[in-house]
Amino acid sequence: MIFDNSEKKADARMEQLLKIITNKDEDKLKGMFSKQAINDALDFDDGMEYLFDLIQGDIVSWKQERFSSSGLRDEGKKYTKLLTWYTVVTDENDYLIFASDYIVNTIDPDNLGFYTLRAKKKAAQEISFKVSWNELEKPGIILTEE
Repeated sequence: MIFDNSEKKADARMEQLLKIITNKDEDKLKGMFSKQAINDALDFDDGMEYLFDLIQGDIVSWKQERFSSSGLRDEGKKYTKLLTWYTVVTDENDYLIFASDYIVNTIDPDNLGFYTLRAKKKAAQEISFKVSWNELEKPGIILTEE
């Protein structure tokens, strides 16, 4: 039996991300994203500012709401992509965070790291974003007003 610890890796990446958001560390946040996502994003710096301004208060808890992974192996090269949805609770608000994260990518090494990050305030009983699958993964930090 093959053991897959992808969910634990996703949780570790989210914990790292939340520390970076708390510290408002732009350099470390950029370091979590793939070069391709940063290059393809419409305005990555605006996205960082949005994210740092959005998440207010001290983080009380967070939990994974949904998880999916996919991968590809081709002629000795491979990628593993994690799609994760989290609820983050601070002492001021609740938030939803979605991440598309390439944790392994020897097919396209410039696309190793977060490709997409969406965040917004959470409405009551909401566990996901109202976005079609083909709109879900856009490069960078997506400003979500819904």
